[in-house]
Amino acid sequence: MSTAISVVVFDVNETLSDMSPMGERFSEVGAPAELAKLWFATLLRDGFALAASGDNGSFAAL
Repeated sequence: MSTAISVVVFDVNETLSDMSPMGERFSEVGAPAELAKLWFATLLRDGFALAASGDNGSFAAL
């Protein structure tokens, strides 16, 4: 007897999305390019926390 898989989850953040253009933009406005990864990680963390709590904050607010 085999069990069918009902859900498959992939973590594609920074795997399929290239963050280097965001780092370039950070540099253009005078911020270190390395901060782009921290900004993105913080954005994801806060967005997931809001979603888990049942809230829906706007991208701009995050």
